Amino acid sequence: MSEMWAVAVDQSGGMQGKFQWIRDHSGGIMTFGSKWEARKWVLTRSTIDQDRNEIVFVKLTRKDQA
Repeated sequence: MSEMWAVAVDQSGGMQGKFQWIRDHSGGIMTFGSKWEARKWVLTRSTIDQDRNEIVFVKLTRKDQA
């Protein structure tokens, strides 16, 4: 997996600039292999109101373990 992407959502709109990472059932931050995969996942979730919630897609980088 050369790219990794994560999604964060401002669900309340009350605290400007405060976002929550989208997490899986075990509490880990969900990652996706491409921005398209992340966008597709968001579009298929009825719990995320795309008209009301601000959504950001974050490209993650890995540091080499050398």
